[in-house]
Amino acid sequence: DLVDINADGLPDLVHTPKRGGHRFYLNRGHGRWQPSPVLPAHSPTDSLSSPNVRMADMNGDARVDLLVKAGSTSNAPFYYYTNRGDSEWELDGRVDFGPAPAFDLNDPNLQLIDVNNDHRIDVVLTVSGRIKIWLAREGAWSQTADFNVPAPAGDATRFSDPKIKVGDITGDRMEDLIYVRNGMVIYWPHNGNGNYDEGTIALNPPTGVGLQDVQIQVGDLNNDGLVDLVLPGYRTVEYWLSLGDGGFTDAFVLQNTPAFNARDTAVRLADIDGDGAVELLYSRYPAPANEAMQYVDFSTGPQPFLLASVDNGLGRTILIDYKSSIEDHIADWDAGTPWQVNLPFPVQVVRRVTVHDANSGDDYIIDYHYRDGYYDGMQKEFRGFVRSQEIKRGDETAATTVTNLMYDVGMESESRKGILLEKEVLGDGGHCAGDYVDCYQRVVNQLTTIKLFDEGKDRQVSYSYVSQSDSYIHEQQAQPVQLRQVFEQDRYGNVIKEFNYGQVCGTQERPDVTCGDDEILSYTEYIYQEESWLMNRPQRLYQTDAAGNFVSEARLYYDGEPFVGLPFGRIVRGDLTRQEENLGPNGDNRYLQTKRQQFDQYGNVIAMLDGNGNRADVEYGESTHTFPTLERLHIDAGHNLTFSASYDPGFGTVLSATDFNGQLHTFEYDTFGRISKIVQPGDTLEKPTEQFTYHFNSPRSWIKVEHREISGQDGVFTTLTYYDGLGRKLQMRSEGEDGKVVVSDAVAFDLRGQVRDHYLTYYAEPATWDYAPAKIDKPKTSTLYDPMGRAIKMINPDDTEVYTQYRPLAQEFYDEEDTNPASTHFDTPTTQHFDGLQRLVVVEERNGKETYTTSYAYDLLGNLTSITDAQGNIKRQTFDALGRKLSSDDPDRGHMAYIYDDAGNLLETMDAKEQH
Repeated sequence: DLVDINADGLPDLVHTPKRGGHRFYLNRGHGRWQPSPVLPAHSPTDSLSSPNVRMADMNGDARVDLLVKAGSTSNAPFYYYTNRGDSEWELDGRVDFGPAPAFDLNDPNLQLIDVNNDHRIDVVLTVSGRIKIWLAREGAWSQTADFNVPAPAGDATRFSDPKIKVGDITGDRMEDLIYVRNGMVIYWPHNGNGNYDEGTIALNPPTGVGLQDVQIQVGDLNNDGLVDLVLPGYRTVEYWLSLGDGGFTDAFVLQNTPAFNARDTAVRLADIDGDGAVELLYSRYPAPANEAMQYVDFSTGPQPFLLASVDNGLGRTILIDYKSSIEDHIADWDAGTPWQVNLPFPVQVVRRVTVHDANSGDDYIIDYHYRDGYYDGMQKEFRGFVRSQEIKRGDETAATTVTNLMYDVGMESESRKGILLEKEVLGDGGHCAGDYVDCYQRVVNQLTTIKLFDEGKDRQVSYSYVSQSDSYIHEQQAQPVQLRQVFEQDRYGNVIKEFNYGQVCGTQERPDVTCGDDEILSYTEYIYQEESWLMNRPQRLYQTDAAGNFVSEARLYYDGEPFVGLPFGRIVRGDLTRQEENLGPNGDNRYLQTKRQQFDQYGNVIAMLDGNGNRADVEYGESTHTFPTLERLHIDAGHNLTFSASYDPGFGTVLSATDFNGQLHTFEYDTFGRISKIVQPGDTLEKPTEQFTYHFNSPRSWIKVEHREISGQDGVFTTLTYYDGLGRKLQMRSEGEDGKVVVSDAVAFDLRGQVRDHYLTYYAEPATWDYAPAKIDKPKTSTLYDPMGRAIKMINPDDTEVYTQYRPLAQEFYDEEDTNPASTHFDTPTTQHFDGLQRLVVVEERNGKETYTTSYAYDLLGNLTSITDAQGNIKRQTFDALGRKLSSDDPDRGHMAYIYDDAGNLLETMDAKEQH
């Protein structure tokens, strides 16, 4: 039989001799069979040539099983052997498929098909003018048919008649009955519930085929979801495509096809190449070796119903090229790296995405490769691919970037499906193993699954999240620097712990998370209000170091009285009324009121108090209660500052604003809501302060800005900025002296879309406002990038060069003298070292054989607390938990102290002489 025995999406040849074990001839794609058959370790004694033995997917896991009826009597039981998917039968777990209905598997009027699209094999029997249907339940057919309905064409409806076909001709994924003969096609749509609609006569049926109409087969030749008709002949094939409107195309005729006659040639429709559409497979005996098995492919171009391109009309076109997942499966097999997880059917995947820039003519290309596709046979769900690869093609100035991704597809728990497990960023041809050539960074995630409800395998509610993320910074070195973050969530998906350990030392078995002195542990406590299901409002946020010492703390109060809120830990609506923050040990551990608010019934903030009790009121428009129309700052008794605004109700844009000095500012927009005029005090709409004109076209667009030079006068300063179809700024042209046009910020891009050349400002020649790219001989700064998209080399307009080399948590900068072999400062780079939180901690400056080292220290809020220069001089600073600087001790300036009010305003400074 021709079935997909190893569940890889390609049909194989299965030979089950009466004596000896089964033999599987695996399909290796491109018209190749594996030369040596696969021999399962244990084979059933049942043979396909025996009566009542069929192959079918009995448990809906997309793997074909071996179905057997044990005997010829009407009540003989059914059982099947499960296909394990690795070219082995599950002999120890033979599944009894009972109770036994009264039919034989070798009955020519019986079909094994999926009637109701539940991915289980059902039984359809035509007998005495009726259609009987047994639906596959969990592990059994019923003894009596689930449906016993009159056949659409009466007693003439028999599967033993070669003119009666089964297939989806309506595109609803239900198997319809089809009658095909010369000059007529009638189909009866199946409603999925055992009944068939009235027959419909198809338009433009095959004609002129005579008695050969019994050879017509049905199958989806072009993968459009509709079955078509195909008729093999001697060295010719005719086929008719279904149009989806109840009719067929005129016949297409293929010449020089394989030889065919009904005596010695068997034909069958099967997706032999795994592209999703069926091919016509010929098997002839006797025949020359190169003609024993051949196939005709009807669909060699792109598959239907796939998005092929997106054009934004401005010069950017996105082209999408597709392939069958089988292509990657075959490529990996040929490369000696077969898939670890097989996908039992082909899926169309993106091969390449090309972004075309009409301005430069450049194509930005991303290629994709996939492996280890997973299908969950229990849930009948395709979960995606375990591994995928993205290749962003570069050029000589911007390196190609290869990103390898590995996902959890939910084999262990469905809640894990689609979560990223590993990520590698490499250069072209690199590998994150062995010598780690061109390996830049790896990320490895660990998952935690929380079971919210568990009553056995089939009754569970759970969710999963990334609980640990380790980043390995290789920078092309075998020994990386490891960074770690740890997360914990509650049962509602709120993050309650976020520990950033920074650099991690030691071994995988015994990691030292405190080695970099760069750890910060963040905690969040939530209020759980089940009555109104407010489960995501934090009530306390605090941070500690690895030893548990205080770093920061904030407490939040909700609803209740304005500016006060309900008692700590209570909530009604979830409006944040008050927030207080602890100043920490440097601030006497005093709590400061950092936020106090009042809300209206729509949830808008209508009043605020700062730490000093100063009040600000906000009013909103009466129609939508969405846009703030007035803000009032209370200065002192009877004195206020107000700022008001009006809005366009359609775009939500500001039409006018009156500032605190009572000055009116007016704004005007075009039909698309884009700013067209800005009128500042002293100007008018007729002569606005700034006027904007937009011109969008392909391959470039421009925006003109006219800025009024003197209020009330005609003179304006004009600039014209050009953009390409990707929205990138190309250059700006502006007025120069004596009628000249100045070109500034002119750039050119590499094949990764990054700025390759940045030109110095120059005069346009001729002096025109029309766009023209900068001439290649114009002075410019050129930049080269590594696979991480970082600048590694800059060539200045005078051809001097600057380099940057990246090491794990370090960077070496080579300035123009460092890269000049003739300079006495050649090869004396400056090195910067960073901690695990990406903070600069050491700078090493080389001067000949001497190295000058400056070091920096921080508190866990990121505040710079000390600087130690190469002479050992130390400048120290202290901060409170709100990040306000309290003191500094400078070797030059001496001691300074800083005093703030409760609103964070600096009130007083005092030097070492206690001078204020």
